[in-house]
Formats: sequence, C-alpha cells, structure tokens
Amino acid sequence: MSLDKIETWLEMAEARLATARHLLDRPSGPYVDVIYLGGYGPECAVKALILHMIPEKSRLEFISAAFKSVSAHRVEELWALFKFLFRAWYLATNLTEEQLRNFTATLSLHAAAKRPIKEAFDDNNLNALLAEKQWSDLADLERSLGVPETNQENYRDIVTWSTTLRYSSEEKTREDAASFVASCEAILAWAKRNLQWLQEHAIPTKSS
Repeated sequence: MSLDKIETWLEMAEARLATARHLLDRPSGPYVDVIYLGGYGPECAVKALILHMIPEKSRLEFISAAFKSVSAHRVEELWALFKFLFRAWYLATNLTEEQLRNFTATLSLHAAAKRPIKEAFDDNNLNALLAEKQWSDLADLERSLGVPETNQENYRDIVTWSTTLRYSSEEKTREDAASFVASCEAILAWAKRNLQWLQEHAIPTKSS
C-alpha cells in the first residue's frame, strides 16, 4: 500500500464504506459500528483531495506531519486544509518548496501539541499571502464545484463523526446508520468529481 498515491486513499474510502454497507444489512446491528466505519470514507476521500495538491515527492513527509494528529480525523479540519491548498493553487500562489517545507514542519509541531490544523495557516503567515488576492472568481468556482458547505445536510452529518465512536455503546437505529452512510457516499462522490476536475487542470509547479 503506497500512502503517497491518491488512488490508495480512494480505495480505503471505498473499502470502509463497503464494510459499513455490509454491516448495515445485518438485521441486528449494532448500527453504531456502521457509522464508525462509514466515517472513514469521507476522511480518506478528503485526504486524497489534499494529496493531489502536494507534489508527489513531498507527500510522505506531508502525510507524517498532517495526517497523524487528532485533527486529521476531523473532516471539518481536513476540508479547511484542502480549501487552503486549493485556493493557493487557484490564485497562482502555489506554495514554493521552501514554504511547503516550513508549512509541513509547522503541521508536525501542531500535531505533537494537539493543536488544530487551521492554526498552522496563521503561524506561517499563509492566510495573509492569500488575503492579497482577488476572491470573487474563486468563490464562483467553489460554488460550481459544490463544496461540502453547499450540501448542508450531508456535511452536518459528517462533521459530527468522531473516531471515539469505537468506544460508544450508544444505540443507533438502522435509519440513523442508513442516513449517515448515504451522506458519506455523497461526500465521496463529491470528492471524486473534484479530483477529476483537478486532474484535468494541471497544477503548475513553482520553484523556491
């Protein structure tokens, strides 16, 4: 399994959702297990989108820094990271190799300190870099791509998910689980559509 390959993360997303769907078909549950396993689908899907924005040679280091913290299991945090990297690319301020190294190092420190991923943007003054750019065209593009916030019902379900569900004895109905899996599948489909769009629009390289 090559974690620096986008396909690996999509395969993991599909596998977790396939298992969740299999458990959903059991008449007796427990349906909290369906939700627990299903939640890894959107997580892996958004991680695939993030890795598309990172040069392949830098991905393993980036994964070690960004994907091994508590925040890396929160879809809301991962979505913020993807959106930042997407905006940096779209606005032609794609990070230089030096900026990416510094950002990766900051993410690693934040993971060790259990600090949110979002805080790493400000620590590297990267938000200020993007704030100088024109946002109106990008906002239109994000709306056309159908970012998760525009699909409120699905997105709301996903952001309530947590890996702590593996310890939960909470009763969930089959209807709860089926609705959650449907939301996960919608987010996975969204991620695949956007990966296809990104693959059709090559990311320009930028040297240090």
